[in-house]
Amino acid sequence: RVPYHNFTHAFDVTHTCYLMLSLPGIQGKYLTKHDTLMLLIAAVVHDLDHMGINNSFLYKAESPFGILSHKSGAKSALEMHHCKLAIEVLQTDETSLLNTLDKTTQVDCWRLLIEAVLGTDMAFHQEYVLEFDKLMVAGTYDQANADHRANMMRIFLKTADISNLTKPFDISRKWGLMVTDEFRLKGDADPADLPPVAEVDLAKSQIGFIKAVVAPMMQTVVGHIEPLQAFKDTLDANLQRWEGVLQQQA
Repeated sequence: RVPYHNFTHAFDVTHTCYLMLSLPGIQGKYLTKHDTLMLLIAAVVHDLDHMGINNSFLYKAESPFGILSHKSGAKSALEMHHCKLAIEVLQTDETSLLNTLDKTTQVDCWRLLIEAVLGTDMAFHQEYVLEFDKLMVAGTYDQANADHRANMMRIFLKTADISNLTKPFDISRKWGLMVTDEFRLKGDADPADLPPVAEVDLAKSQIGFIKAVVAPMMQTVVGHIEPLQAFKDTLDANLQRWEGVLQQQA
């Protein structure tokens, strides 16, 4: 019943992470094998049991979960929820993927997983992108530095998380419709009962998000990780298509 933040989205994000990590010039350059494993796991679980609402709604609606998060001082309520469930799943006998690792490596892997998932909170988007840019501009990235690798994992996951706008236009448009439906849902409404989205309204929302969030991030990321240029090229082409839709409707 959640139109966008569902398993299809998790699969898409995981596949996109795998694609990025497999590109020449990226594979083995920034992350270790354990980092790669945890990044892919983080992609699978990063929106586990998503409710189709954001942290701001949780707090303003004074939901039990929102109240608990506020009283405990948790800043990223949903992301904390995703992490908690992921920990539970990964500690069951059937899915205890980390139990074969030594204790030190297990602790490192848990830390990487949690930091990556918490990094998907859009409230801290600009902060994380600036932190990445500062590290790369300094030219001091060191694969032996755990903090540097955690920073890089967060950026790969964040890039994949909003990569629906960097996919071919017809695919990207479908994702746009799904996320728009999710934003429009109220209470227990059924997605099937929502009226169609006007193409001009869809275009405005996509253009707004691209210009405010995705394009600036991709400009920064591609400036330091050149093999991801194709993602930015498709994003730019999609922006032109959406702007063309507005011009046709004018």
